[in-house]
Amino acid sequence: MFNLPQRYIQDGRILTDTWGHGHVDIAPNNIQTIRYVTKYMLKGGTELEKDIIDYSTGEIIHQSTDDRQQEFSLMSKKMGLNHLTPQMIKYYKRTLNSYVTLPSGILAPLPRYFREKIFTQDERRLINQAAREAREFDFEKFFDDCYLKQYQWTKNEIRKAEKQQRLERIKL
Repeated sequence: MFNLPQRYIQDGRILTDTWGHGHVDIAPNNIQTIRYVTKYMLKGGTELEKDIIDYSTGEIIHQSTDDRQQEFSLMSKKMGLNHLTPQMIKYYKRTLNSYVTLPSGILAPLPRYFREKIFTQDERRLINQAAREAREFDFEKFFDDCYLKQYQWTKNEIRKAEKQQRLERIKL
C-alpha cells in the first residue's frame, strides 16, 4: 500500500488490527521491496473450484459457488526489446560488453536472449574467453609489493634504454 496515513506507518499494530488477514510488514519503498512484491505477485495462482460438467449430456453435475476470478498476469512479450536500438547494438558490438548496469550501479549479465540477438557465435566465444581470463587473473600476485617493485624497476630500465638510444641517434 502506498500513501498510508502517518499514524499507520508509525504504529504497525493499527494496520495489523485493521487488516485482519495475517502478517503485516511496513518497509520503505526501494528496489529490493519492489522486487519482492513483484516476485510475490507473479507467483503461480491457486486453482479455483470449477463447475463439473458432464460433456456427453451437457448437465452441470456440481456447480461452483466460488465467484472469484482465476489469477493471471498480463505482461509484454519480448520485454526489453526497445533497449536494443541500432545505437545500443553498435555500442555492445564495439565494446563487446556482455553486461548491463542496473540503476543501483550493480553489473548484471546481459540476458541470454539479448546476447544471442546482438553477438555472433565468434563474438560470444571471445567474450567468454575474456571472462575466463578475468576469473583466472591472479590479483594477489599483481598487487604484491615485490611484484610492483619489479614492474617499476623493469619500466625504468626500459625508459633508460630508450633514452640512451635517443642520445645515440642525436650524436650521429
